[in-house]
Amino acid sequence: MNIEQIPDNFKRALSISAHPDDSEFSAGGTLAHLAKTGVKVTLVVCTDGGKGGRDVDNITEVRYQEQEAAAALLGIRKVIRLDYPDGELTASDDFRDRLIEIIRQTTPDVIFGHHPQTFYKRHGRMAYMGHSDHRAAGSAMLDAIYPRAGSPNFSPGRGGDPWSPAEVWLFDCEKPDHLVDVSQGFSEKIAALQAHDSQQGAGGGLAEGARRLGHYLGSDSQPAEPFVRLILRR
Repeated sequence: MNIEQIPDNFKRALSISAHPDDSEFSAGGTLAHLAKTGVKVTLVVCTDGGKGGRDVDNITEVRYQEQEAAAALLGIRKVIRLDYPDGELTASDDFRDRLIEIIRQTTPDVIFGHHPQTFYKRHGRMAYMGHSDHRAAGSAMLDAIYPRAGSPNFSPGRGGDPWSPAEVWLFDCEKPDHLVDVSQGFSEKIAALQAHDSQQGAGGGLAEGARRLGHYLGSDSQPAEPFVRLILRR
């Protein structure tokens, strides 16, 4: 797969992740690059992150503060918390309606989010299991995008006028088809991952985990991130 340049025609971007640190882990370099070039990036965190930590008091508040710090390092000025319980996320009507409202309010040209069919990923002889919250977030996101957010017949008046993105980039995927150069956002990605201090475990922490799971590829001189790219309109 060839490494491509990130398009320069986006003005607004939305990233929808299940947990604090998910967007940074899978798409942090891309989001940082977009922010550097003047794209207005909004980050949605769907759960409270309450199951992601060991022996940390007030873990949901700690993770929220870490997410705010990480987003700032990527150049993201707006973080929206939905605060669904960690580990219990489903593609419910309430969840989809909240995403519809956010899509219509932020009018993104491109939306980033979890691939809804990632039950596991293989890297060499190892298999890494997917998270149920990731699949639920991805499914609700795609349901919100089509046919709902772009149609006046769904959730009329909620969030403003109907809106559809031009593209959707799915991350956290088993079989990506699009690899983008993130050399201009790579240092910000690593700094953002390191800002999630409560999640740094054995084996080098989140940054090393991202490398191991293929969330940045290419070479040291040209790091890249993988996606499934869906072009919906020109």
